[in-house]
Amino acid sequence: MAEAALGATPDAWAITNVNDPLDAGNIYIARVAGKNVYLSAGTTLKSPNDDVFRIGLAESATCPVSKSSGGDTSGSWGTLDFDATTYSTVVARSDATVSGFTANLSSPSASISNLRAFTGPSAEHYFGTQDSTLSVVVGARAGPVAGYMQIGLTR
Repeated sequence: MAEAALGATPDAWAITNVNDPLDAGNIYIARVAGKNVYLSAGTTLKSPNDDVFRIGLAESATCPVSKSSGGDTSGSWGTLDFDATTYSTVVARSDATVSGFTANLSSPSASISNLRAFTGPSAEHYFGTQDSTLSVVVGARAGPVAGYMQIGLTR
């Protein structure tokens, strides 16, 4: 649970975890295609002072079909497409190579209905979500894709 207060700038809210005051930061609400999107980024006050970037999308009981275009943390640009059971991507990398893959989605959480998990072509683990406005894929916290993120705007 978090407490919120007006932030240092007119567009920010300061939030603090009520159970851990060192877990604090600023959040912003962006409007994307008429929908509110939660955003927060920064460095945690708690050691080891991790850098964080969080996006919160509208949750849906169903996984809508989305076709998005965007980029990732490795400097690639391309597409990321979702339906209820499948994720697929095709990206152009900075070295001019093109790669892509398709994966089957599963639901790793009974409490977050629109969160999906999938395994990449080299057995790496990812999580994805989308709300028909934005699509986001992140690498699992442990393993070769920790810190990876792909984000796209629905086309």
